[in-house]
Amino acid sequence: MYYYILYSVLSIIVLPAIIFGIYAQAKVNKAYNNAMTMPNSKNITASTFARQVLNAAGLENVKVVEVAGKLNDHYDPKNKVVAISSGNYNSTSLAALGITAHEIGHALQDKTGYKPLKIRHFFVNITNFFSKALFPLLLLSAVISFFLAFFWGFGYNFNSLSYIPLFIVIGLYGLSCLLSLVTLF
Repeated sequence: MYYYILYSVLSIIVLPAIIFGIYAQAKVNKAYNNAMTMPNSKNITASTFARQVLNAAGLENVKVVEVAGKLNDHYDPKNKVVAISSGNYNSTSLAALGITAHEIGHALQDKTGYKPLKIRHFFVNITNFFSKALFPLLLLSAVISFFLAFFWGFGYNFNSLSYIPLFIVIGLYGLSCLLSLVTLF
């Protein structure tokens, strides 16, 4: 009975997080695609804009680099790098400048020693790990559950210890979703 309750609670946490994540990603993509069609009035690329603003702020040591992918823009405080995704790097769109300005803001926060940035960076690393490791962990936990059920005699039912690895992965994913929400603030 205990495992059924645990399974239900974890499902209540994870299912809304997945649905909310899909909805949020769709809204971000729609806004991004709309703003990508609007050029800025100065006709300046995002990479040039980044370099000019960073230099004006006294951050000549911060590199501006292009990274592969779409919406992979980020600031790396460890290496002092503003990374702009390929779709934005040479773009003159308002979306590209807005995203670049956001990442420059993180560089400015780093310069001033803004503590929440350090906390956010720690959480981002955790959520990035879990988002990349979710499916391998689910597969591993399913294999472990299979071996527990059939080779150690735990059996497959809700009162079985064989489901514990799956519950752990689902719980970690739910925690990762909550940490993702924290990084938005």
